[in-house]
Amino acid sequence: MKNVKKINYIHRGKRESRVLEIHFEDKKVATPTYFPSISSAATRIQMSSLIQFCTSKDYPRLLVSAYDLYNIQNEKKSMIKILKEYTKNNILFVDSGTFESYWLNDKKWTFDKYKKIIKELSGDIYTSFDEIPKPDDSLTKISSQVKKFVKISSIISKHSHCAAVVHGNTPSQLIKVVEDNAKKEEEPSMYAIPERDCGKTIKDKITTIKKIRNILSEKNPANILHILGCGNPLSIGMFAFAGADSFDSIDWSRWTIDPKTLQFMDLNHIELINCTCEICKRKEIDSTNKALLHNLLFYQKFTQELQTAILKDNDLKILEQYVDRKTFSKIVKFF
Repeated sequence: MKNVKKINYIHRGKRESRVLEIHFEDKKVATPTYFPSISSAATRIQMSSLIQFCTSKDYPRLLVSAYDLYNIQNEKKSMIKILKEYTKNNILFVDSGTFESYWLNDKKWTFDKYKKIIKELSGDIYTSFDEIPKPDDSLTKISSQVKKFVKISSIISKHSHCAAVVHGNTPSQLIKVVEDNAKKEEEPSMYAIPERDCGKTIKDKITTIKKIRNILSEKNPANILHILGCGNPLSIGMFAFAGADSFDSIDWSRWTIDPKTLQFMDLNHIELINCTCEICKRKEIDSTNKALLHNLLFYQKFTQELQTAILKDNDLKILEQYVDRKTFSKIVKFF
């Protein structure tokens, strides 16, 4: 992987779970991990404000959209400058922008526009350009399109790793496209798949992720599997035990997470969860900033708990504290 100096395979847990330590120059991250995503689509807070918020707090990981950076107009130069400074000590993931262009129904987002941003700011990792397949697209067409975009995207930056974005209209299509595109190489790669493409039910999604994990591990055990658009903590836990390594979502800036139940509540309901974390104890922070910092701290601690559970081979037992016995027994059966 370009820009990745070393990947330490720390531990293989039960089922498909594992802990990796990925080194970027003098920065590193352990998996499973979560990237808070900043997006213009469905956000409740201005994008530039969120970038300034996260970078000023020195949160160790961040995902931003190439589409948003291209379209931020008067603030583009200042935001890119802030993010370049941020990457000196923290890990930046730049997404292709397909999610934003699709949900904002902007058909003018093109590879050339994406390329301009990636040339200027590729971060530590950036995703290949991608297009959401049409419902009637064949497997051959989807797979060849993925190959084409990965090929032309990966040569844009000489210093950052290009993660291959893979799509499929059905879970079986997605699995097959991953199989067609995953290469048996000495150097590991990152593959990014949208959660929504993995299936309609949680059982389907877990099954899909397990199968993709096995395909990637056959090629190279250090291959990284990233789940795009996944921020539900319970899903993150289950998918990590199914073999996923990293996750991102905009949920951290849209909701307040109850750390006792893993449920999402309104962002302004921070006082109702009776949280005693170090952020919620502070009285000088306004409620919105308190909720955002609370969420960021939660994801940091939660993924660290997942890492510890995998290292101790406790895996799914960590989820037992968040759900009732009947629900937990169902989760166990999914594996």
